[in-house]
Amino acid sequence: MAVYHDGDSPSDYLVHLVDALVLKQETMYVDFSTDPDRSVRLLSRNVSLPLEKLVFGLGNGWTSVDSGDEKALYIPPEELELAWNRLSRQRSLPRGFMFWTIDEEGRRGIFLANDLRRILDTSTAGL
Repeated sequence: MAVYHDGDSPSDYLVHLVDALVLKQETMYVDFSTDPDRSVRLLSRNVSLPLEKLVFGLGNGWTSVDSGDEKALYIPPEELELAWNRLSRQRSLPRGFMFWTIDEEGRRGIFLANDLRRILDTSTAGL
């Protein structure tokens, strides 16, 4: 919504998202009673979301801009790199990236795995 309708750049969106998680010390309510494994009896509770365990889940070729689908956000590698570099200067780095659907790697000319490796390799070299 922030990118498609409010005009935020994807890199700004990611940086603001991380800043908000850190500032608010976000938690997520987990209802353990819905776990199908009934042998584990955990109380439902708020679970902390430490930044070092956050992984950005990305869409690759199937979500690209020319797909016409606004249900999933495609973030171009250049925007990911801008966000990652800004976050690394703040020392507010999530754990990393992952993407859905390995079968879609290379679709529409998008090879996200190579781009993510390059972004992570070059940005962490100076840390």
